[in-house]
Amino acid sequence: MRGQDIIRLSAVAFVGVLLSLLNQEWRLYNADGSWLPFWCRGILLVCCAICTVATLHISILPACRYTPASILILQYLFDCFISGLGAYFSRKLESQTKRCQEEQEQFLRSLLEKQAGTAYGKDKQFASLKTSAQFRQQHPLTFHCHYEPYLKRIVEGGEDNVLIEGKPLRLGLTSGTTGQRKMILTSKRRLLLFILKFVPIGQRILRRSILPSFSPLLKTCYLYVHTQPSYPLPGISMGPTTMLNLPDLLYRLQYSTPPAGMRLTNEKQATYVHLLFALRDRDLQAIFAIFAASLYYTFKILEEEWPGLVNDLREGRISDSINLAHDVKITLEKELQADPKRANELEAEFKKGFDDIARRIWPRMSSLWGVTSGSMTVYEDILKVKYIKDLPVVSMIYNSTECLLGVLHGGAKRTEYITFPADVFYEFIPFENCSQDQPDTLLAEEVMVGSYYEVVITSIDGLYRYRMGDVVRVTGFYNKTPLLEFGHRVGDVLDIHGERTPEITIKAALLQTLDNHDAFHLVDFTCLESALLRECQGESDQDVSDRYIVIAEVDVMVNQMENHTELKKNFRLASHVDVALCDLSSAYSNCRAKELLQPLQLILVRPDTFREFRVLLSRRSHGSTMQVKVPKVLRTEEFTHFLVQRKLVA
Repeated sequence: MRGQDIIRLSAVAFVGVLLSLLNQEWRLYNADGSWLPFWCRGILLVCCAICTVATLHISILPACRYTPASILILQYLFDCFISGLGAYFSRKLESQTKRCQEEQEQFLRSLLEKQAGTAYGKDKQFASLKTSAQFRQQHPLTFHCHYEPYLKRIVEGGEDNVLIEGKPLRLGLTSGTTGQRKMILTSKRRLLLFILKFVPIGQRILRRSILPSFSPLLKTCYLYVHTQPSYPLPGISMGPTTMLNLPDLLYRLQYSTPPAGMRLTNEKQATYVHLLFALRDRDLQAIFAIFAASLYYTFKILEEEWPGLVNDLREGRISDSINLAHDVKITLEKELQADPKRANELEAEFKKGFDDIARRIWPRMSSLWGVTSGSMTVYEDILKVKYIKDLPVVSMIYNSTECLLGVLHGGAKRTEYITFPADVFYEFIPFENCSQDQPDTLLAEEVMVGSYYEVVITSIDGLYRYRMGDVVRVTGFYNKTPLLEFGHRVGDVLDIHGERTPEITIKAALLQTLDNHDAFHLVDFTCLESALLRECQGESDQDVSDRYIVIAEVDVMVNQMENHTELKKNFRLASHVDVALCDLSSAYSNCRAKELLQPLQLILVRPDTFREFRVLLSRRSHGSTMQVKVPKVLRTEEFTHFLVQRKLVA
């Protein structure tokens, strides 16, 4: 019997008990024949009424058919708890956004007082700093190298109270795919804030403005690849911020994949298992990944691997070709169970093709979750072209290893985030001053709508006036608090003659050009300055003009590409991108007019090049595949050579 059927029977039983109590007019007796006290009768009646309402509600909500009754009840209670927290903290955030600068001052003052006793606080005389003006005047803007001596004391010396009060919970590691890998402290307070405040607020916004029909009893497929943590110090783990270390029960409350599948460290194995259990559940509600790129490549894998997945589901086993450890395979197969009916249904849909496949095989699918801002917008676009059509891809939280900066504001089609004035101290460097070492900064209420800024944070995790390297655009204000949209990384600019062209401008020119060719859709791209390509190819710099090089992958069959006149004569397509870039950037246009820069060169690479590139990036950085971000401006010969040798047409 299904778990929800058991709860329906329980609901009927509770209704019967409640009616019986009411019919007896509360005449409940002790063993000696006397009436129970009024308060005992009241408590009993209230508890029975609550159980009746809860079980009735659970029985009518859409629920996963594979979830046992006990887990459904816990899911429901957990959701009530999270919803209550979301309502409470949303009201607080509403109040805080109305007095943004006062909240910022209060947060900073409290933080400096709390960290004044740390080694760093003593060195920087936090006890004497009472206002944000004093703090900004006496404390310099910092990069990661500023904290390395203190981090060394923590990791190698085992000291407490160095950058933060007490010990950190985790030594977080950045991905290293857009720069050198960095170590960032993660405190217990940050983890609690994330779980008990930021996530509940995000879920409340998600349900109220985007997914009103969201059911707490349906499951989400989280495309998670586990990283085994190391323990450089007793009780302190080291690994990426995305690393989960949850008890089995919490995995079962939320995700379609059993706990054993959530601990797989091999990306190929993990993705296959996630897809297998997601396909089993016809009522799957959402798919979640850190970045939209992972969502796209998962659907690509589904398109390639569906015969094996369907066969495994039909037989209730996992193919030996996946090479799972024997004990893990046995554990997962016990939970899988053969389902020929569902397998036949899936096979019929897959044979029709993969247009709008998500909604066809998961009728209750409400959304996909993953970062879609910045360079990830191309993956959202290509997902919608084929696999998901009009399903929203929601980027709920603006998070990084260094800090959680904001939560989604507005609808699913927007990627602007409301900042937390009571949890992070924000400063902003105008984009034109980013190249300076110690530029002046603006406070949260001083920024201008439509302008670009580099974000500077002071956080609870031992980062003070820290230059994150993220460039954001201020899209507006909510009350007195700025709304931010991620633009690009500070280093993601091409700058040969001082023109400083951001990668987002190049992406816009590329998309504008490809929009005129309906058969081709951008998968991903990167760019570089021509000097690096010449170095990579061993060419001399003499008498060679500078230009931008754009390397792009488009979603189209190879034979179609080779037969398409426009792409065969790729220089014509490149000239269209060059014209579009001149229209979008006056600085680039001036350089072209003065012949300081020659026309842009476009190199198209063969299908799956950027999937292979992501694997290379993961190996080089020794980071989690979930954290991989393709660098949008190449700076190394190794990466340039890897991509250029895969060119399809030159």
